Amino acid sequence: MLGLTALAGGGGGGSGVCAHWSCGGSSQCAAAMGAPSGVQCQFAPGQSCGQWCAAYVPSNCSCY
Repeated sequence: MLGLTALAGGGGGGSGVCAHWSCGGSSQCAAAMGAPSGVQCQFAPGQSCGQWCAAYVPSNCSCY
């Protein structure tokens, strides 16, 4: 329910949205990311959560 409210609200600047990512079984990904899974809530200026996911963990990353 909260997700729908956040999407409908708009104009919030994306505050509170985090990238929830997982490397699955990839040891190379885990070594590069420093952990097998995690949550990233801070992005570069002008970078969206979706852009961060696409750049770092495109295969298994969700923004919410």
